[in-house]
Amino acid sequence: MLKFKFKKRKGFTLVEMTTVVFLSVLVIIGGYGIYIISVKSYRYNTQYSELTQNARIALERMSRDIRQSMEIVTTLPPDPGSGTPPSEIKFQDGHNFWPGPTSSPTPLPSVSSTGGKIQYITYFLDWTDLHRKVSHYAFTATPTEWVVWSAHDLGGNPPQEFADSDDIKSQMVTNLQFWGINNITIHLTVSDGTNTQVFETQSLGRNIQ
Repeated sequence: MLKFKFKKRKGFTLVEMTTVVFLSVLVIIGGYGIYIISVKSYRYNTQYSELTQNARIALERMSRDIRQSMEIVTTLPPDPGSGTPPSEIKFQDGHNFWPGPTSSPTPLPSVSSTGGKIQYITYFLDWTDLHRKVSHYAFTATPTEWVVWSAHDLGGNPPQEFADSDDIKSQMVTNLQFWGINNITIHLTVSDGTNTQVFETQSLGRNIQ
C-alpha cells in the first residue's frame, strides 16, 4: 500500500496579515494625500496665472492709452494722501486726433472733412469687469462735427457726449484707482474670491499739455 506524506506549509499569521493590510492602507492614504496636494497646487497656480494675466492685460492696455493721451479730463489727486483717487479715468485719445482748440465759439471741422477724430477713452469698473469706452463730443445742431469736451457753441452750451464703443478688457477686477499729474499711477486689485493680487504701475503721459 502506497503512503503519501504531505509537507506542512506555514501560512501567514493574523498579526502578519493585519500588519500588511495596515501598511497597504498607509501607502494608499499617503499616495492619495500627495495627489490631493498636487491637484490643489495645480489649481492654485492656474488661478494665480489667470489673475496675473488679467491684471497684465488691463495694465498694459491702460498704460499704452494713457501714454498717448493728449489731455486728462478726470481730475486726479497728485497722490492718495492729497485726496480720494477716482475709480475711473477719462482722457483724450492720442491716436488719429484733430488738434483743435480746447474751446471754440464756432463749429470745428467735421470728421469727414479732416479725416481725423477727437475721441475720448474712459476706463471704469462695472462690478468686476473693466470697461474701455470710446466716445466723442458734438453739438446737437451739428452731430457730425466732433469737438473737444470743453468746447461751447455760440450760445455757451457744452457739447453732448456720444458713445462709439464699450468693450470689456479684463475681468475679476475688484478695485481700480488713479492718481498723479503727468505720471499717472494705476492701482489695480484682482480677485477670484479665494486669491487676491494687487498691482500698481505708472504711465507717463508724454503728450499731455
